[in-house]
Amino acid sequence: MLHPDTNYIGKYEKTFFNTISPQNIIKKTKSNELKNNGPIKVTVKSEYLNLEVVRYYDVLQVGNSELILITSFPLNISIRESVNDIKQYLLWMSLLALLTFMLILAFSRGQLRSQYLKTLQYEQERKRLAISNEQYQQKNARLQLSQLRKKLNPHFLFNTLNSLHVLIGVDKKMSQQFVLKLSEVYRYLLKEREANLATVKDELHFLEQYFFLQKIRFSNSINLSVVDNSGGKVLSKKIPFLALETLVENAIKHNEITKKNPLFIKVLIEEDQIIVSNNYNPRKNKKEASYSVGLGYLSNFYAFYNVKSFKTEVFNEDFKCYMPLLSK
Repeated sequence: MLHPDTNYIGKYEKTFFNTISPQNIIKKTKSNELKNNGPIKVTVKSEYLNLEVVRYYDVLQVGNSELILITSFPLNISIRESVNDIKQYLLWMSLLALLTFMLILAFSRGQLRSQYLKTLQYEQERKRLAISNEQYQQKNARLQLSQLRKKLNPHFLFNTLNSLHVLIGVDKKMSQQFVLKLSEVYRYLLKEREANLATVKDELHFLEQYFFLQKIRFSNSINLSVVDNSGGKVLSKKIPFLALETLVENAIKHNEITKKNPLFIKVLIEEDQIIVSNNYNPRKNKKEASYSVGLGYLSNFYAFYNVKSFKTEVFNEDFKCYMPLLSK
C-alpha cells in the first residue's frame, strides 16, 4: 500500500480500518445500496492532508480470498493548465527563445561588421598615411638636394675661382688641370639622376675631383684616404646622389682646420655599408641649421627607402656616418 507520507509506507493504519472490514464491504455490496455490484462511494477526510476526498471501496476476489480495494480522489481541485495551455505556453517560450537568439545573432553580426569596417578603415588610413609619408620624405629629400645644389654652386664656384686666380700666377700647368677638374665636377652636378641615386664608383670618382679642388685651397691642412675592404665588389651598388661630397663638405665647413690641427677624412668601404669619418674639432660659431641640411637630406633619403641602419655618431673624438649600400 502507498501513502503520501513515506514514513507510513508498508505500515498498518489502525484508525483507517476502524469502521472498514471485508465483511462490511461484502455486506454492502450485497445490499440495494449499489447496483450491479458497483463500488461504494464515500466522501471522507484524508488522513494526511485532511482534505475532502471521494473514496471508492470495492472487493477484489483473488483465488479464495477477498481483498479490499480502496481508491481516493481529491474534491474541488481545478486543473489550472490544460495540455493545450501547456503546449501553447511551450510554443510561446520557444518563439521567444528563437526571437532572442535571432536578436543576439543579428546584434553580434552587426558588431562584427562594424568592427570589420573600422579595421578596414584603419588599414586604409594607415596605408594612405604611409604613402603620404613616403611622398613627403621623397619631396623633402628632393628639396634638400635642390638646396644643396644651390648652396654648392655659388659658394663652391666662388671659392674655386679664387683658388684658380691664385693658382694661375703660381703654376699654370696645375691651373689647367684645376680647370679640367672643375668642369668635371659641374658636369656631374648638372647630370640628372634616376631616383637621385648614384653608383659607388661614380660617387668615388666625383669625390676625387671635388677633393682635388679643395686640396688646392687648403693644401696639407686636409687629408683624404679611401679604403676598399670589399675588393671592388660593391662599386656597382647605389648610394644617395652627392652623399660622399656632402659628408666631406660638412667636415670641411664645420671643423676648425689649421696646419697644426689638420682635418683627416677617411672613407671606409665595406660589403654592406660605407663609413665616412673625420676627426671632430667643431667650430665655435658652427651654424646648426647649415650643418643639418646635408645630414637631413641623407637621413630622409634612407627613410624613404625604409632603411633604418643609417646613423651618425661622435665616438672617440671622431665623427662617423654609416651609409648602407642600396641594390636598387
